[in-house]
Amino acid sequence: MRLLLKPKVKSFNYPANSRYRNLDRLREYTILLTTLSLVGVFCVIACNAPNNLDPTDEPVDSLIERSAKQMTQLSSLTFSLHHEEGFTELMPSILLRDLNGEIQINHGFNLNIKGESTLFRSFIEMKITGIGDKTYLTNPITGNWELLEKPLLPFNFSDLGDSLSGILLAFDNSNSSKDRVNSESTGHKFTGTIMTDALATLIPSATPMLEVEIDIWISPTSNLIEKIRLSGPIIPSDKDPVIRILRFRSFDKPVSIMAPL
Repeated sequence: MRLLLKPKVKSFNYPANSRYRNLDRLREYTILLTTLSLVGVFCVIACNAPNNLDPTDEPVDSLIERSAKQMTQLSSLTFSLHHEEGFTELMPSILLRDLNGEIQINHGFNLNIKGESTLFRSFIEMKITGIGDKTYLTNPITGNWELLEKPLLPFNFSDLGDSLSGILLAFDNSNSSKDRVNSESTGHKFTGTIMTDALATLIPSATPMLEVEIDIWISPTSNLIEKIRLSGPIIPSDKDPVIRILRFRSFDKPVSIMAPL
């Protein structure tokens, strides 16, 4: 009878302090350190990669729509009009240079006008108050209040909030390379063009079908229009170049509009 003997497998049980056991441990440590190093490199790359979806960014169209809506909800504001170049002709021989005003939406406005008389070659100052369908002004010579029989200003301030909202929605900034804004920036400026037809609610006497350059500044905190710059002729009496700058402030602050007569 033949006996089948199971071959013996030699087991490599190195002594705890043998150099073979130490080599195995060194190999394991090397693999572990290499893995950790690769993970660290990947983390650094990921953290420094550009993030196009910054949570503080917002699409330009979204900001403009929100600002336009908030402008329509204003109850009052103060503003100024300054001519960086040119002037606005109020009537023959009377030129408007600067204007400051306060408005209570859907009620009335107070204006302080500074200009010049080309007839007398002198500077003049007038005050205008409008309430409902009546407008009063001070005579530039006597300073006495008078009831104005027909509109003097080429501007309509009766519903300024809606007028500015319409301008904001109508201007074309399609040539701008900026399609997002950062909500943490110190100011938002948008540059484009607008047709004079879209300015008709603010400037009823605007010549139709003219293109005007426009810059609009929107506050990053209130989302309201702070400044508008209009470059180019708008009304028939404008002489090119003419640049008008409108500034807005004191939103929803109390104002007093009273008839002087």
